[in-house]
Amino acid sequence: MKRLKKLFASIAAMLVAISLVGCGNASQSSPASAEGDFAQGESAEPKKDAIQIDEIAWVVEAGVDDGDRRVMFSYANNSDYAIAEVRLEMTMKEDAESELIQSAFDYILDQGLTEDDIRDKMFVAESEERVEPGESSSSDTCNFAGYYANNIEQYDLMEPDVMTIKFLHNDMLYEEYYDFKSQSYSLSSNVVDIKQWSDSELSALLPVPENEIVVDLSESSTRFSFSTIATSTEGFDAYVEKCRENGFTADVTWDDTFYYSKSEDGAYKLDILLTGSSMSAYLSPVS
Repeated sequence: MKRLKKLFASIAAMLVAISLVGCGNASQSSPASAEGDFAQGESAEPKKDAIQIDEIAWVVEAGVDDGDRRVMFSYANNSDYAIAEVRLEMTMKEDAESELIQSAFDYILDQGLTEDDIRDKMFVAESEERVEPGESSSSDTCNFAGYYANNIEQYDLMEPDVMTIKFLHNDMLYEEYYDFKSQSYSLSSNVVDIKQWSDSELSALLPVPENEIVVDLSESSTRFSFSTIATSTEGFDAYVEKCRENGFTADVTWDDTFYYSKSEDGAYKLDILLTGSSMSAYLSPVS
């Protein structure tokens, strides 16, 4: 367009004016705006309440995890968006009785925390897997002050405080918050391009994680790394296999949650780690 402008300034100006008029009409009648989920404008950014709180049908209940009694969290995604993460933070009810706190948190109090400490701590329930519209998450353990929540009486003493929802639209990751106390929504300004990748020589040695949510890239002349969220065990295994197809098959150490290797010529080393639902990969020349 810049070349045309240099050669045909007047014609280009006319074309730009016409195109601006066309864009203005399109933005007013676009499907996204008509649905009401997105603010009007070129960015088509979701509204702060793109996902309504009642579209996250969450359940906290007693369950068993690896043979241990735990408090478990799950939810059904009744929104129109794929969700990458839901985190529900809960605080102690102001009228919680001392006797009930002593009973529900006895094993934590035995670790040296006081009742006042317990009242100030947070109960956290979350899911870090990708859940498509109309589907439900797996059940996952809840925690309180860094300890497993192991009885439903703890949950009964809590009230919802803030829910964080990370969701996808047009290959972008958005983060929405719902404040239960003020019953208000807000949207983070931090938006992530989940298809981000590098064109460096180092990154070219690795396959692009096409089916994953890439949230971070880091590179220098001697190292390339990336990380993802909402990665399943199957997703980790699939990416490891692609790396093997790219030649990272020497000096392999491999388990369910990590893959350490070197390239066939021994020139590069690759570490891939799965921590919870986050996958990280680190590639660097062998020194």
